[in-house]
Amino acid sequence: MSLRGRSLWPAPREFTVDSRRFARLDPRRVSHRFPGALGRRLNEDVEAFLRGGYAEYLEDRSETIPVWVWTNLLAHGTEADVRRASGDMRTAGLTCQWRDARAYLATELLAAVEREHGSLAELQRRALIPLELELAAWPGVTNWSPQHLVTAVLAGLCADQRSRNR
Repeated sequence: MSLRGRSLWPAPREFTVDSRRFARLDPRRVSHRFPGALGRRLNEDVEAFLRGGYAEYLEDRSETIPVWVWTNLLAHGTEADVRRASGDMRTAGLTCQWRDARAYLATELLAAVEREHGSLAELQRRALIPLELELAAWPGVTNWSPQHLVTAVLAGLCADQRSRNR
């Protein structure tokens, strides 16, 4: 699968976070740089994103949920969050289709962790965070259906597994 002629999943590489740069993104410190309502909103956005609850945060605010946001919980949530999401099937509506797709992916993610005898955090760092960032940066995903997202995430998990089996 490719986006604009390049591979959606480049050769696996270790995803690291420079702790000095991350400290500047600390939500508790954001409000000092952006006072007032803007700072509070930015603080809430960052907290929701980093804990993997950005889709629910946007939904609670009645805002449009971009396609890439449905990977946020998979990429940043705890194992308990992902387990909860795996059982989060709804009955009707467009948001429910996205939630069902995420529930299916959460189940597949937990199965992949179990198969590899690894940790969720490791798989998130290796495969899901880079995928989430790539999807967020690519405007072509705005027209995707839940099935497209499922296909992309499963392909990313398969590519990660293949690279680890070499």
